[in-house]
Formats: sequence, C-alpha cells, structure tokens
Amino acid sequence: MLALKAEQYMKFIKEVHSEISILKKNERNVINIASSYTYNKNYLPQVLSSYLKNNNNVNFVVVTDESSALFKKVCDKEVDVGFVRGTYNANICQKKICTAKAYLVTKRHFSKEKLLHLRKIEYKCSEKTRITLDNWIENNLNNNTSIINAGYVDVALEYVYNNLGFTCCFLDDNYLNIYNLVLTPLLDEDGEYITRNTWFIYNPAKKLSNCTKNFINYIESNIIGYDESNMNF
Repeated sequence: MLALKAEQYMKFIKEVHSEISILKKNERNVINIASSYTYNKNYLPQVLSSYLKNNNNVNFVVVTDESSALFKKVCDKEVDVGFVRGTYNANICQKKICTAKAYLVTKRHFSKEKLLHLRKIEYKCSEKTRITLDNWIENNLNNNTSIINAGYVDVALEYVYNNLGFTCCFLDDNYLNIYNLVLTPLLDEDGEYITRNTWFIYNPAKKLSNCTKNFINYIESNIIGYDESNMNF
C-alpha cells in the first residue's frame, strides 16, 4: 500500500513539474521547431522573419536533422512543430506545403553509355529519399559505380559542377540553377514524375503554448497550400 501511494505521489510530482515547465516556457514564448536542412536553409528564415513582424516577442529554437528523425521528435513531443521532407505515417497533424520533383543532375548532356561510368555523388538525406533515388538509379543506370560522399546536397551540386560525377536529388521549382547544370526529371515506370512532398507537422497530443498555437495558425493561414516558387512574405 505504501509503495503504491509513493508511486502515485511521484507521478503527481512529475506532472506538477511538467506543468511548471510549460508555464515557464509560456512566459518565455519559446517555440521549438524541427526543420529539414534544406527547408531550414532556403525557406524557414523567410517564414520566421515574416511571422516576427507582428510577433516580435517570440523566441525560436530550431533543430535540424534527417526528416525521419525530425518526424519522430514531433511524434515523441520533443519539439512543438516541424517542417519535414517526405511523407511519413503517424496519428499527428500533417499539412502539405508543396511538392518537389526529382532530377538527375549532370554537368552537361551525356549519353546513357557514358552516364554508366560517371561517379555517383551522394549526400546526407533521409532513408526514404535515399531509397527512392537509389531505386531509380538501380533501374536506369549503374548503382555499382564509384561513389563520392559530399556531405550535403548543395555541396553535391558543387561537385557536379566541378565534373566529379552525377547526383540525383529533389529540387524545388524555384531552385536557382546558377551553374546551368543539366536537370533531367526522373520518371517512374508509368512515366510520371517522381516527387516528394514537404509537410508542416505538429502533435495535437502535446500541450502547446499559446504562442505555438498562434504560430500554427499563421502557418496554416499563410504558408499551407502556397507553392514555394510563389511564396511572398
């Protein structure tokens, strides 16, 4: 009996500490955001800048990782909201922001025979993205070619420009092709574009602060449904 009461008391204390932590967080107006590397680099600064024009008392903490890991953080209530690349399944709120196409990226036009002998330039990405792109390479090129791991996709594109090989990646419609690289859309077996969605996600089971709820309303009203190539902030 005493052990049971002690366990109940400890649970109560833990809940009290959790509530106090939430109250303190509300006072600081901190929003924890999980964002993929490419979304964080190319779009999130504009999103936050626009939001802060009318909400300048809000603080943000942004964490980046592979989208699969970020999705898990949202599911596990470790962060408040997330911007992830690729579609994952869980009982959380997911709102589609946009869709990007996949491309074979080369320095210049190559015959298929010559493509088979080019190095493949890889980079850090989610397992889902890697499987999608590698499946296309396996079915259309040579997946046993020599490899260079460039670290990140923007660096991989620099490697392509410097004649180190080819890469496959998803590019947004407003990608600035400053090096005039050859972008060949990847098609599936039915001749359809291979695409990847970008999602805004949050877990309704997590107790969210008022400033986080306000931020969610802003995203849903101003960002959701707008193509990235036409975003006006």
